[in-house]
Amino acid sequence: MRRGHHPDAGLTLIELIVAMALFALVAAMGLQVLNGMLRARDRLVTRSDDTSALSLTLALLRQDLQAAVPMGFSAPGVPPAPPLTTTPGPRLALSLAGQSGPGIPEHAGFHRVIWRYDRAARQLTRQIWPSLSPATASQLQPAIPVLTGVQGLEIRLFRPDQGWLDWRDLPVDVIRTDLPAAIEVTLDTAVFGRVRLVETLW
Repeated sequence: MRRGHHPDAGLTLIELIVAMALFALVAAMGLQVLNGMLRARDRLVTRSDDTSALSLTLALLRQDLQAAVPMGFSAPGVPPAPPLTTTPGPRLALSLAGQSGPGIPEHAGFHRVIWRYDRAARQLTRQIWPSLSPATASQLQPAIPVLTGVQGLEIRLFRPDQGWLDWRDLPVDVIRTDLPAAIEVTLDTAVFGRVRLVETLW
């Protein structure tokens, strides 16, 4: 064996630097993979929350439409309103019966629900009058945000004698005391695009 040669002398400085560089490269790649997985998880959680909110909104809207009744509404200081009204905003107001929930007294009979689209906040809200003939305006419950990220709301009503009518085309001077045969509500959402709900009322 040659003088001064030691097989177990360990790593040289260059070998140590190369090993450290490899470890740093592997660690950086692992960190990128971990960050990617965390971002994917966050996207899935957000998507799941968005899906749950949309599902809840559609279920609540369908429940309201199914409970609609052909009875007018009269609030203090406000002209009487027919069972169903659509106004610019747009807004959908319905007279309902047989429901229970927040803002509605237990075993409530008839009440009024107002769905309103707030363009500035890009959200859909739901508001309740616990009676069809409230004694005071203070009985109107606060508007509760139901769905955010809403870019638009369209409403169409179907009547056998008129066909489908957009809420913008409805004659404002004609008071209908009956319900339309069907209603179509289209939500334009930022996440899911256009979502349409069609419900027959009779």
